Order: sequence, then structure tokens, then C-alpha cells
Amino acid sequence: SQKMIIGDIESLDWEKEMGIIPDYICDNDIKKHGKEVESYIIHNPEILFNQDEEFIVIITSSFIYEIKSQLSKYPNIKAVYSYNEISYKLKTE
Repeated sequence: SQKMIIGDIESLDWEKEMGIIPDYICDNDIKKHGKEVESYIIHNPEILFNQDEEFIVIITSSFIYEIKSQLSKYPNIKAVYSYNEISYKLKTE
């Protein structure tokens, strides 16, 4: 089964409002790796995305294109959405 990834810890409030419950949270900032926020451990994306699992990623940063480019090297990432895409999709359904 695919795992839901959220791109940073600042996004937890809107995830709850939308009913999105991530399996993991990751961040490129190495100072955050291994820290716990609201019962989530912040993961290093390099390690996380090299696991034998499939992922769906929601980007909550404003650096959407840079992050999408970074994620394109991982074949097990099946979909990447920005917060705005998810927010719009949920509002129009």
C-alpha cells in the first residue's frame, strides 16, 4: 500500500482540518531529522524514499518546483501534489 508523506512540520494544522493523516513527515533540514512533533518523527527524505515502499507526497513548502524536481529521482514516488492542488481538489468535490 502507498504511504502518504507530508513535506514539513508547519503543515500539521491544515492536514487535520482537511482530514489528511500522513504516514510520515519529512524535511530536508537535517537539524529537524529525528525530532518529534505531535507524535510524528521527522524523517530524512533521502533515507525514507529509498525504502521499498510506494509514496504519495504532499508538498507544503512554497518551493514546489524545486522539491518536485528533487523527488523525480525516486521511482517509488507515485504522485506529488502541492498543498494548493489538494486544497482546491477537496473544495471542489
